[in-house]
Amino acid sequence: MSASHFIRQLVDDDLRSGRHTQVRTRFPPEPNGHLHIGHAKAICINFGIAAEFSGTTTLRMDDTNPTKEDTSYVDGIARDVAWLGFEWVALTHASDAFDTMYAWAEHLVEHGHAYVCHQTEDEMRATRGTVTVPGTASPWRDRPWAESLTELRAMRDGLRAEGSATLRARIDMAAHNMKLRDPPLYRIRKVDHHRTGDRWCIYPMYDYAHPISDALEGITHSLCTLEFDNNRALYDWVIEHCPVPCRPRQTEYARLNIGFTMMSKRRLLALVEEKHVTGWDDPRMPTLAGFRRRGVRPEAIRAFCERVGVARADNLVDADLLEATIRDDLEPIAPRYLAVVDPVVLEVTNWPDADRPSFSAPLWPDKPEPRRDVPFGRRLLVERSDVRATPEVGFHRLSPRAVVRLRHAFVVTCDAVETDADGRITRVLCTADLASRGAPVKAKGTVHWVAEHAAVAMRARLVERLFTVERPDLEEDFRSVLRPLSLGETTVMGEPALAALPAGSHAQFERVGFFVADAVDSTPGAPVFNRVVALRDNSRPAAAAAERTPATTTPAAPVAPPPPLPPVAAAWVANGATDGDARALAHDATTEARARALVAAGAPARAAAAAAVHVLADVPSPPPNATLVTWLARQADGTLSARAARAVLDHLVAKGGDVDDAIDALGLRQLRDPAAVMPFVADVLGAHPDRVSAYRGGKTGLFGFFVGQVIARSGGRADPAVVADLIKRQLDAS
Repeated sequence: MSASHFIRQLVDDDLRSGRHTQVRTRFPPEPNGHLHIGHAKAICINFGIAAEFSGTTTLRMDDTNPTKEDTSYVDGIARDVAWLGFEWVALTHASDAFDTMYAWAEHLVEHGHAYVCHQTEDEMRATRGTVTVPGTASPWRDRPWAESLTELRAMRDGLRAEGSATLRARIDMAAHNMKLRDPPLYRIRKVDHHRTGDRWCIYPMYDYAHPISDALEGITHSLCTLEFDNNRALYDWVIEHCPVPCRPRQTEYARLNIGFTMMSKRRLLALVEEKHVTGWDDPRMPTLAGFRRRGVRPEAIRAFCERVGVARADNLVDADLLEATIRDDLEPIAPRYLAVVDPVVLEVTNWPDADRPSFSAPLWPDKPEPRRDVPFGRRLLVERSDVRATPEVGFHRLSPRAVVRLRHAFVVTCDAVETDADGRITRVLCTADLASRGAPVKAKGTVHWVAEHAAVAMRARLVERLFTVERPDLEEDFRSVLRPLSLGETTVMGEPALAALPAGSHAQFERVGFFVADAVDSTPGAPVFNRVVALRDNSRPAAAAAERTPATTTPAAPVAPPPPLPPVAAAWVANGATDGDARALAHDATTEARARALVAAGAPARAAAAAAVHVLADVPSPPPNATLVTWLARQADGTLSARAARAVLDHLVAKGGDVDDAIDALGLRQLRDPAAVMPFVADVLGAHPDRVSAYRGGKTGLFGFFVGQVIARSGGRADPAVVADLIKRQLDAS
């Protein structure tokens, strides 16, 4: 997420002000379905922000609703996050903290901040009021706290029927923000939980569990989408009134909305259960599993999220942007092959029928090697959409008297286009210029082809957009706008080399699109191809999709190579500097001289170049070079994050002195010595003997609780890896 945005600025300000010394974010999906591309944006933001500021991210399962959650979803979520290329410091569950959440619920009751209410859901809704009319207090709002505590314990012990009682926060029934009108904190659900079994029959609401989980895990920045904007006041209320170990901050950003794409997990589940799609990994689904099956690479998803950026206001992203990003990602890695979707015979009349050579053709147009052999013969198969008996103005492919080039082969002149009684094209007759292969003979058009005698028939799915309207989420009946035949099952005639591609291999079918050999249905020697994306937007009406005739496409424009490196930049690159930093140094003699001075003082070239370009360029009077070399070394050995390093530099500029003294003065040194971390571990384990016993009794999910407590108790300075190792050693000891 390289572009500047308000979340980056907020985090930067927090670190500069000393509010936090290390960034900790979390990604908290509910395990009631598989992740979709909307979640990918949240993943990229949370993990990306943490990584940029040398922080950590926790993957937390928000498993507070046992009626919809399942272990298979937990596994799928972890698999999707890992596939995107991100690593979490810990995988936790909201249920890890059920004991703490309940204990703090009693704390709220005892302090007069919560009460047990016996109104039904309908009654609570009816007495909530409106934006202009205050709500009506529950008859049980002012019951004695001891009575509410007795009722809460009866709820916990299974003595109250489901729906007969709710724990509610006592806040303000006239609050302008209706989320604060005595919201429910706990409800009765006599359902087994996929992790805790039948231990609990009451479960916390998300708005209560979320801030507590954040606080227990030492989260510094709780990043949410805009629909949680009104929930922030309740988030802060819970943090304020519970004895939490730290105070996270919630910040909202706009969710990802893409044209022709539905993000509702409930509706996606309906598509699966009603068999409108083949499963969560159907290549038409917007799930990450669906994108993976379709052949989209994680690099493309990450690049798309970066292009979309981070904003405060909701907007609709054009689906073309996603498809363009996928094309950009596949262009340099997908080798080219010839394949025909809707074939018609082209006969080269001056080519001997018995002569069937193979032409050597490159797998990439801009690279002479590697190559593959492409069979040629008198009878070829070409795309029906490339032929016209009576061409329209501007049509430059096969039509009577037209001169075109056969890709990788000869220039041919179309002599005749034969049709049947219905006007359907049956054969094309051409004469080849046998001296034109590889020669600069002009032709207005180029067509792809496959030799009929060597063509391999292969299953392919010409995957289309699943919906016919741009905003399917706004349709009352989303089933009515499903695109017929969107999976586009058909047979493709391809060159022999395609049949040898293993499952998962990408290929560009020239002038048709990017494809992947399906990872599930492909078998050795018989790949089944999914179209990842067309070479350009091939959207068309459902009736045209049913004909299986793709729109005419043109090759993607070649990507211009970067300009050559200036000699100064080339020298820096040779010594390890990045291309971008080297180019910047070549264009600024002062900055380049500063980088050279750092190298002369003992700094590695890569670090010196990066510091000179990105940090020191706006520092009029930097510290001495020897001090800067030590400063760079503290970043290299992990003592300082990039943002902490800037704070140290500012300190050195203002007050001078030694780097290590500045680190200690600012309290930025990370605790990595086990001896320094162990007292915090001992304090936390000693303060929670019941949880230690529970962990040793099999509740290993408490591990994340202990790690969060230790990090919080150390003021955020304890290295998470050292903390985890010490806790494991202590808990596993007899």
